[in-house]
Amino acid sequence: MTHEHTTRFLQALAVFILNGVFTVELHREKGSKDFNTKAINALKKLKAKIEKETGEKVIIQKDWGRVWARLYIEKPEGKMTPELKEWAVDKMEALYKILQPELDKMK
Repeated sequence: MTHEHTTRFLQALAVFILNGVFTVELHREKGSKDFNTKAINALKKLKAKIEKETGEKVIIQKDWGRVWARLYIEKPEGKMTPELKEWAVDKMEALYKILQPELDKMK
């Protein structure tokens, strides 16, 4: 894996906090809705593996924003804690290990 591929993926993998819900997400934010939907659909086959590895339910949102799509896991927590930070890092690492090989095939 080259540094360029890693950087591109990590820019798309993020942790968000909204209304006390923390999410670890993979975004597909190209200009084409068709491209984004196809990319997320291709990753859908990994849903069971992600759920098994992370112990979390995977949510796939094909219609997110105007043309984007995303795959994410969430944890409803009231505030940021050291334990939650550890959860986010662990889940991000698991998503990276599972998703990156598939993302590399999409190039």
